[in-house]
Amino acid sequence: ERRQRGRVDRHTAVFPRQVAVELAVAERDDLRRQQFGLVAVDELVLPSVGKLAGQINVAEDAGAITKGADSAMSVTTKEAMGPGYGTGSRGITHSASFICPNYVANWNGNTLMWEGIPVTVTYDTAGGNAISAFTGKYGEAFIPPIPTRIGYVFDGWFLSDGTTQWTDGTELPANDFTLTAHWHAGQVNYTVKHHFEKLEAGQYDVESETLNGTTLTQTVAVARTDAGFAPQSFSQKTIAADGSTVVDIYYTRLSYNVTWDTNGGALSSSGHDAGAVKFGKTIVKPSNNPTMTGYTFKGWQGYAENMKMPASDVTFTAQWAANEYTVTFNAGEGTCATESATVKYNSALGELPVPNRTGYTFKGWFDGDTQYTAGSIVKFTSNITLTARWEANTYTVTFDADGGECDKASKTVTYDALYGELPEEAWRHI
Repeated sequence: ERRQRGRVDRHTAVFPRQVAVELAVAERDDLRRQQFGLVAVDELVLPSVGKLAGQINVAEDAGAITKGADSAMSVTTKEAMGPGYGTGSRGITHSASFICPNYVANWNGNTLMWEGIPVTVTYDTAGGNAISAFTGKYGEAFIPPIPTRIGYVFDGWFLSDGTTQWTDGTELPANDFTLTAHWHAGQVNYTVKHHFEKLEAGQYDVESETLNGTTLTQTVAVARTDAGFAPQSFSQKTIAADGSTVVDIYYTRLSYNVTWDTNGGALSSSGHDAGAVKFGKTIVKPSNNPTMTGYTFKGWQGYAENMKMPASDVTFTAQWAANEYTVTFNAGEGTCATESATVKYNSALGELPVPNRTGYTFKGWFDGDTQYTAGSIVKFTSNITLTARWEANTYTVTFDADGGECDKASKTVTYDALYGELPEEAWRHI
């Protein structure tokens, strides 16, 4: 401060950190310098050579201090003569140099403000999002922003040597510099599309699944083993960081054989499915039913209406039911307790009734000249009448001449037939 004609003017210099101070005395001795020198606000006297931080009071005549690149300043103070020196006009000039590298100063009213020189930080995000350059001030604590990069994990900011990592809160240096982002590959989703061939050629049903892998590594897609389909060859892909990777797997719809087994019958039909038929197709059955003599068709074993082709060969077998026929028994002039019987085609007739007729012997059941027995296999395809065949019995007639004699002692005769010629003469000896 300067005391002159009862007026005191005060200037204050504010320092952001410790600065070197060199104080030169133009006249007098150290005692004078201590008595009339610059003093800190806490009333401590500045050392001749040392460091200080905070603020100090300087004289009014501080010289032309402007903001600029020069980081040093000189302040000259003219002091009135202190106690013991009377009231003469002789003054003491103190010159103080405040050396503060990388700072610039400017007066704001009566306050000399020091601030760090501008420092520009540029960012190389190495594939991440763009970040505008930052301009701060030397000595400021600096925390850079966190970049983003799809498919990668941020490892930190590194200086140009590639090995020194920036620590949040580190003070900005006195020079512009670039921070480079370091990354490592992260986990990314990718899509596997399964294309299953439709019944119509060239068309597909698509089912998707989401898998996960490390950026820039190979996918690990696996073909499915769905029944009725065979996967085609495919290639794995490199996993893109943006999750856009798609692996396409195509599947061929397989065909299997259809067989219609008539099981002894005959089939006359067209337009039905036979041989190779694609999986999942609706199976078309024969439009006409098969036929077989003596049997009625009862359907295809294993087949259902509108059924789909399975993932295997299939055989449909004709089912048959033997027809039934009525056998009527005609005993002729005889009698029969059973009038008729029901029999099945291709089966044995079974036990047959035995009719009765007086004077006759039953010789069997006949259809024309064909005789049927219990073991006969039914091969007729309509109702039938079996007629009993009879054979007249024969008997022996003995002639008794009652003591006389005749030329024939006996004769064989047939039931229901004439006796025929009888002995004409008979005699008796007297």
